[in-house]
Amino acid sequence: MEQRQLLIDKYHYQEVHFLNKGWSVDQKWIGIKDQVKHLIRISDIQLRNRRRWEFEQISRLYQQGWPVNRPLLFIEEADIVIGIYMYIEAEDLQTTIHSLPESMQYDMGYFAGEALSAIHALPIETDSINQYEKMSKKMLKHIDLYLQKNLHFHNDHLVIDHIKNNLHLLSDRPLVFQHGDYHIGNMLLVQFQHAAIIDFNRCDIGDPYEEFDRAYFFSRKQSIPFVIGQLDGYFKFGIPDDFHKLMKLYMCHNMISALTWSTQFSTSSMEELKKYVLMVMEDYDQLQNDIPKWLK
Repeated sequence: MEQRQLLIDKYHYQEVHFLNKGWSVDQKWIGIKDQVKHLIRISDIQLRNRRRWEFEQISRLYQQGWPVNRPLLFIEEADIVIGIYMYIEAEDLQTTIHSLPESMQYDMGYFAGEALSAIHALPIETDSINQYEKMSKKMLKHIDLYLQKNLHFHNDHLVIDHIKNNLHLLSDRPLVFQHGDYHIGNMLLVQFQHAAIIDFNRCDIGDPYEEFDRAYFFSRKQSIPFVIGQLDGYFKFGIPDDFHKLMKLYMCHNMISALTWSTQFSTSSMEELKKYVLMVMEDYDQLQNDIPKWLK
């Protein structure tokens, strides 16, 4: 049965509207039942365990009082799974943050940092995970793909060399539950008071520091005060000594992987991501510095 009709016939939604936002493979809908809006995410049945885990972790955050979509139902159909959440009426933070004073942008970021700390405190099982092996293989694989696709940007050889020469930094890192795509584009501005966190569909287990790569890549272009606030809110004004070298490694990987990923989309998408890559290279003064210019 076609998804929209399934939601109307079986789950009794009076209105169902397709939500064409984001890069997720999921189908997202807004369903209205008895004048109440629900966010409905439909995934392939092969993602059943992953989507259930995501639903359970979001439930824990909601129970702790964090502003996330309230989970309502997780349903298994023959070939799909359906996650139903309360819809949050709010503005996209990335389209409104420029209208806020810098002090409020910082406060939004500080709150996002505190929320990220709570996300990283969620329970996980890590017994079977070798993070060094997982991440080093991932980084080297992306380098190989980048070279195979004949991609290029100025000084990319410095980025590739930096990754290969610093894989040892990945050893003995702590593991946490990760949101997976934590940046301004996945946050909402609720009543001009705080940010709500959405789109956990890329959630994973990994290094807590890695979670800041999207902030340094995407949020940084939107609002530097926000990113500084996120760091302060997470670390409580005490960034650890090992953070900057690891972030530089993660950002190098992010530059390579972003361009490799972009090849499945349009040329304009690749060119847009290349602008972000060149921005990051400038932030790190062509990798001569361990700390980006905007943070000094």
